[in-house]
Amino acid sequence: MTKVVTFVGEGGKTTCAVGCAEAFRQAGLRVLLADTTPDQAAASWQRLAGWQVPVLARGGVRADRDHWAAIARDEYDVVVVDTAPTAGYAGRPAPILRASTDLVVVLTPSWVDLDTVGARLATYAPPDRRSVVLLNQVVPGASASVREAVAAAGWAVSTTELPLSEVHARAYGRDPGTLAAAFTGFAAALITTWREPFAVGVW
Repeated sequence: MTKVVTFVGEGGKTTCAVGCAEAFRQAGLRVLLADTTPDQAAASWQRLAGWQVPVLARGGVRADRDHWAAIARDEYDVVVVDTAPTAGYAGRPAPILRASTDLVVVLTPSWVDLDTVGARLATYAPPDRRSVVLLNQVVPGASASVREAVAAAGWAVSTTELPLSEVHARAYGRDPGTLAAAFTGFAAALITTWREPFAVGVW
């Protein structure tokens, strides 16, 4: 069965989706990156850098149709979906979530972003999906309070934290191979969960 890993949230979501897709590829999986964002940033990035991960660049209803078709053909082990930014989404994640097996909520460890994303967490992750919060752009020592708040709300938080770094900030348009190193542990943990029986709340 094809796994569909959908990235939602704020703060470097496209960079996380690209890095994770490349990490899956380096782990030997057949990977498709579905770019459903209005600006098609991941697709543009692929054209500039010439990745080995194919990108499906579509928007709206057509994205859902093509997305489902790729899954139905069982051409890929995993489809990584980059969604539109939270701020302008107005409830639109629902169609894509129907195809998702796993939700990754990208969050920078700030109270502003936690407030923005937190109000939509229930919409993002229905109870029959594995869901995890991935902290991104982390300054050393600055994530503990946000991590505790997310965990207190009943959300799984990945042990992987992606640092605020110049490498990530300048990654766009470059080969994502080196970027993927930061996502190796996260991708490996996700692959491990696919070998285990699904339980609500377990990631």
